[in-house]
Amino acid sequence: MSPNSKIALFAIGAVIVLAAVLLIIRDATKKIGPTKVAATPASVVQPADGGGAKQPDLMQLATVALYSCHAPSDPPAPPDGGSASRDQMIASQRETSKFNDDMNQYLDCLKGTSANLETQYRGVAPAGDLRAVDALFVRLNNVAVDRLQLKANAFNDELHKYKARSPAQ
Repeated sequence: MSPNSKIALFAIGAVIVLAAVLLIIRDATKKIGPTKVAATPASVVQPADGGGAKQPDLMQLATVALYSCHAPSDPPAPPDGGSASRDQMIASQRETSKFNDDMNQYLDCLKGTSANLETQYRGVAPAGDLRAVDALFVRLNNVAVDRLQLKANAFNDELHKYKARSPAQ
């Protein structure tokens, strides 16, 4: 399976998971009203009704929070460096650079969201739940970094071909 196929499958899977989570949130909002959608740390340990209600699941909350960070779309494939014009290579470099900047914003969002969850739920949620949230953050971060490296490497490979055509270009 090619790296692009793996990325496409991951993206499709992420969209499906996000859609399912959004449906869960929509249904929960209809049942409990908009003022109680966000769980506070105390509600994770002590339900407001004295213990009869189901406690919010930290992993569900973390999944929604982390997937609310929006991963950027892939840049277009770089032109063939063996035949591309200078303008095409410059345009591709700009698109790849923008993708890099957007991906770094996404990674910052993941990191900040994970840190906020850790701070908010430390000492309240079980340590295993916090480790699971961290594992989700690490997985999303690693997939994003791999994706960024793949796209940057694709551009750099074509840039090397372009530069090899003529040192004066």
